[in-house]
Amino acid sequence: IVMGTGDISVSAWVYVTTWVTNAGIFTNRLNSGTYPGISVRHKNGVQRFEVNIDDGGSSTAIESDLKNANQWYHVCTVLDRSGLGYLYIDGVLEDSASITSENLTLAHADNAFIGKNEGTLEHRGYICNVGYWNAALTQPQIKSIMHKDYASLSASEKTGLVSWWNLDEQTDPDGTAGTGGVKDYHGSNHGTLE
Repeated sequence: IVMGTGDISVSAWVYVTTWVTNAGIFTNRLNSGTYPGISVRHKNGVQRFEVNIDDGGSSTAIESDLKNANQWYHVCTVLDRSGLGYLYIDGVLEDSASITSENLTLAHADNAFIGKNEGTLEHRGYICNVGYWNAALTQPQIKSIMHKDYASLSASEKTGLVSWWNLDEQTDPDGTAGTGGVKDYHGSNHGTLE
């Protein structure tokens, strides 16, 4: 995935069986140098979801309230490059923060990871219906999208959509029938299971 300097939204259903410090849910961040990018992850040492936005020189964290293990949550982050980042849980805004210090320099092209961070810290639990947009979703859109898989998305909900992974079946790494990978239902960012 090529992350540019425009708006970004990431959404996913997440079930945590064990909270692991900094374990990634969705990560599109370089694993070297100054580590620019975004990471939707478990927060360090507490039962919270966190979005970390890092331009390699400074970073901003947006975090949820305390959450339970063994419960499904819809997690959505919206980065509006006009100034704010948002974190929605189950369609409700839980936190926002200024991202102006990262606004113009957060850009790179690198692998995205679902279920781990840019290193080795893996999510413990389940993840499904992961979407990545080059657009700032509105709260009504988030509330609508959270109840859908890819086939149920409306045309307007696909505006700006880069990739969508249902994560409900294993495919070949190229998205065709087979094993060892996951299919991107919207784009060509098929994945490899690790």
